[in-house]
Amino acid sequence: MKSFLLSLCLYLAFLSPVFSQLSDNFSDGNFTVNPTWTGANSVDATTGFIVNGSNRLQTNIPSGGSGTRFAYLSTPITLNLATTNYEWNFEVQLTFTTPNPANSTNRAKIALLADQNNISSSFNGYFIEVSDKVTLQKQVGTTETILPLSNGTVTNLATPISINVRVIYISSAGSWLVYVNNVLHPSSPSLH
Repeated sequence: MKSFLLSLCLYLAFLSPVFSQLSDNFSDGNFTVNPTWTGANSVDATTGFIVNGSNRLQTNIPSGGSGTRFAYLSTPITLNLATTNYEWNFEVQLTFTTPNPANSTNRAKIALLADQNNISSSFNGYFIEVSDKVTLQKQVGTTETILPLSNGTVTNLATPISINVRVIYISSAGSWLVYVNNVLHPSSPSLH
């Protein structure tokens, strides 16, 4: 997987009936405190991310080289999927160099739930993949399964990509709602 994510702008809000459990729009200019995000990348010893002058989180991996390149950030949070609804909101901007458009190998994976901090290979959880389309996927170990949205259809995208994504998990139904640019994909895949 080649991931050439030039700008990933995240605003994460995990909503519960009580109030927000975690929220970070990076307006403090960092990802190292309040909350603390940790991560790594496949190229050097840095995390592979910066908060730019517009207070947007973006990848910062040195260019050049070949093969699989990745960067990830994570922050711990305890979720109760049996009784609590959750919501994730984020913006994704992807720009690829010609002749490498967004596709199944040039992509971004935004983990919504994972059983470990290091999501660079094997983990159990759910993620949104942004490539030439947007998909909700379940990962068990290294096996990725696309969960159907709108009876199997997906939002097709053209490069460069600039989208807003909203994902809602509904605990009472064990289902997901995914919006791309405020358009709902009405099918609700089951958590199981």
